[in-house]
Amino acid sequence: MRGPENRNFHSFSDPLGRAWEWNMPDSERSIHHSARLCIVPFEHLLGDKVIVKQDLSLVMGTDEEDLLTFATATIFAIQTEPWRLEVDLWRSFIDVDMEFLDTLQKVWLD
Repeated sequence: MRGPENRNFHSFSDPLGRAWEWNMPDSERSIHHSARLCIVPFEHLLGDKVIVKQDLSLVMGTDEEDLLTFATATIFAIQTEPWRLEVDLWRSFIDVDMEFLDTLQKVWLD
C-alpha cells in the first residue's frame, strides 16, 4: 500500500520543480484504452483507414490528399474533449509506404 513513507518511490519532480505521483496501477493499459476510445465515435467516418494499436495510430490513405484528410480527422479525434492525449509529431512517420513499414522493427508494431 502506498503511503507517505514510500511516496518517493512512486513520484518524481519535473524540470520546473513540480511534483508528480503515479497513482494508477494500470496506467499503461488505461492510456491504451483511452487512445482507442478517442477513435470509437468516429469509426463510421474513418472506416478501416485508421488502426489503433496500444497508444499508436496508423493512418492510411490512397494518396496524399486522402492521407491528409484522415490524418487531420484522427488528430481531431485524439485531441478533442475529453482532452487527455496529444499527437507527438517527433515520433510520427508521415507519408510513408508499405515498404518502409515492412522495414520497421517489430517493436514499433507490437
